[in-house]
Amino acid sequence: MNDMTIMTLRSADCTYPPKRQIQLKSYSPVPSSTMESKCQVTLKYIFKSILFLSLFIVFCAFYVPGVIKNFSKQTSTFHVRNEAVQRFEMPSVLICYNMGYKVSKAIEYNIASPWDFMNQESFVGDKPPWQVYQDVIYKLNEDFTIEIEFYDHEDDTKYSKEIKVGANEIQGKDEEYFVEVLEVPTLYQVIFAKYVYVHSFTNHLIQGSCIVMNVNYTVKKGEYIGLTVKSVKKENPESGISVFFTSQSEWDRIVFSKWIEADPINKWIYFTNTEKQFLMLELEEFIYKKGNENCNGGCPKNLCLTWDKIRDKKCTVNCIPYLLKSWYPDLEICATIKDHFCQTTFYNRMELVEVGDQKNDSCFPKTVNKYRGRTTYTFNNEPTYNVSALRFYFAFESMSKKINEEHVIYDVFGMIGSLGGSLSLFIGFSFFDYGCKMVNKLFNHCKRAE
Repeated sequence: MNDMTIMTLRSADCTYPPKRQIQLKSYSPVPSSTMESKCQVTLKYIFKSILFLSLFIVFCAFYVPGVIKNFSKQTSTFHVRNEAVQRFEMPSVLICYNMGYKVSKAIEYNIASPWDFMNQESFVGDKPPWQVYQDVIYKLNEDFTIEIEFYDHEDDTKYSKEIKVGANEIQGKDEEYFVEVLEVPTLYQVIFAKYVYVHSFTNHLIQGSCIVMNVNYTVKKGEYIGLTVKSVKKENPESGISVFFTSQSEWDRIVFSKWIEADPINKWIYFTNTEKQFLMLELEEFIYKKGNENCNGGCPKNLCLTWDKIRDKKCTVNCIPYLLKSWYPDLEICATIKDHFCQTTFYNRMELVEVGDQKNDSCFPKTVNKYRGRTTYTFNNEPTYNVSALRFYFAFESMSKKINEEHVIYDVFGMIGSLGGSLSLFIGFSFFDYGCKMVNKLFNHCKRAE
């Protein structure tokens, strides 16, 4: 090897590092700090996934079922507003004698409660039950009288008339007042009656027959209506009356005292002969989401709760007990004791059927008037009657009514809004956020394709 060759090799060794050195430089170990960063990223991803799934499970398990349940139940609320009116529709006025049965007659027939007219074992005598009922109850214009009075404060005019069962017409100055009066048998008895010796006839024990007054007249500002009730017979002069104010679509509920749409105002007034009471009424109108607008004035029971649904079809004669005559006025009243008691098993069936029919929108009014009231004041004066009497007056307190309109809380849009808001609260879900991510992915995919 000559000198030239040796120089060349040395030069090459200096210019190009050994291959081993190059390999060591290329495969140098990764710093420990870089390895820790990757572990942290992985752990963060795992923890975030667990947190996301946990919150999502909590959301699905505890919140979603409640929202779906409310949506399926069509849970609703009422929006309230006040509205000025020029005239008010008169409520139905019901007057029931507190001592529903005459003591002497009830003892004679062994009548302890209204249910004795439905129980053949406790019924005595050979008279048909409807005749016995007529004997034991207090009747209008025989045992007591009612005088109705219309007073216009602006004109200082007063028109009054003693009313009778049926149609009553009262001629005013410029208009006529029409009052329909009905006699309605009832089955109502206060709950503690069964714990009291019946023949003692404690006050307010039995409701008996009630008088219903439907006034075909609207009341304007400054008008009031007065009622004077005189007790003709002295058998129970210490008693009084129960007065109910209810919607004209609800008065027939007095038969069983089971009010569905609205609980009526109920006042107990005693025969004092010297006291006058003034009641101020307020009107609330309820507009329901569902219901039959044709039933706003009341749905006849013979159309909604038909007699064929509740009568005993095993009976040989298709007739109604006297106590239901106001519900089915076109049907024949049972004339014999046998036929009467054959059909008195209707009550239990009626309750079952009626509960089912409450869900029937075709028999439920869409608009219901509910009345509120309070006694503003009473005052005493010199007796004006030689018999036991009571007087009360009523008018409307203000010329506005409260309207309560029903709205569903969870409709389709409400359910979506509730679920969407909750998803955002639990896991930060947003349609906008996810939409932006999809747009970004789409543009990135297009760039890669180019």
